[in-house]
Amino acid sequence: MQTQRYRIISIITFGIAIKPISLFLLNTKFMKTKIQIILIAMLSLLISACNSSDKQNNTKTNNKPEIQNPEHETGQNKQNTIDTLKIASIYADPEYYDAKAAYIEGTIDKVCEHSWMRFKLIDNNHHQFVKIHLPDDHEKINNSYIGKKALVTGSLEMKKLSVEGIDLWIEKVKTNHAGEEHTAHYKEEMEFIQSIKKQVKSGDIEFFPQFDLYADDVEFE
Repeated sequence: MQTQRYRIISIITFGIAIKPISLFLLNTKFMKTKIQIILIAMLSLLISACNSSDKQNNTKTNNKPEIQNPEHETGQNKQNTIDTLKIASIYADPEYYDAKAAYIEGTIDKVCEHSWMRFKLIDNNHHQFVKIHLPDDHEKINNSYIGKKALVTGSLEMKKLSVEGIDLWIEKVKTNHAGEEHTAHYKEEMEFIQSIKKQVKSGDIEFFPQFDLYADDVEFE
C-alpha cells in the first residue's frame, strides 16, 4: 500500500515538472505530435520503473527464509538443535523436562519381553532410567540389545509416583525378578525402592519421578 502511494506521488511530481516545457513546445505545431509521443513514452517508462521496484520488494518479502521449529524435526536434525541429555540431568530437574522434546543417550538395561518394543535406558546410576517406547513402525528388538548404547529422540512424559505408585513398582520388581530374591542386584533394587517409599511417606520428598519417552527416532551403537 505504501509503495503504491509513492508511485502515484512520483507520477504527479513528474507531470508538474514537465508541464511548463510541454506547454511551450506544444505551441509549436510541427513539434506537437512528436512531443505527445515523447511524453507518453516517458510516462510509460516511469510507471514501468515503479512497477519493477514494487515487484522486487515483493520478491524480497516472499523469499524470506522460513524459521524452522526444532520441535518438529526428528533424528539427526534434532541432534543439531537440541542438546544431548544425560538421564541424570533429567532427574536433577524432573518438572522442567516433563512434556519436553529431548535427545537422550544412554545404555539399554532391560528389554520388554512382552512386546519387544520397549526398553529401559540408564546412565551409570541404574536407579534412574527412562522407559523408551519405540515407534509403531520400528522393527522389534530383543535381549541382544542389552548393554548397547542408544540415542533416542522423542517426547518425555513424567510420572509422579506416590506411596501407592511405589507399592505397584515393588510388586512389578518382584514379578519380573522372581527367583532372583537372593541376588545382590535384587536386594540392592528393593532397598533403593523401599528407601524412596520411606521418603515419600514421611514427606521428605513429594513424589518420585519416573520418565517415559515416546520415540520419534532411535539410533543404536
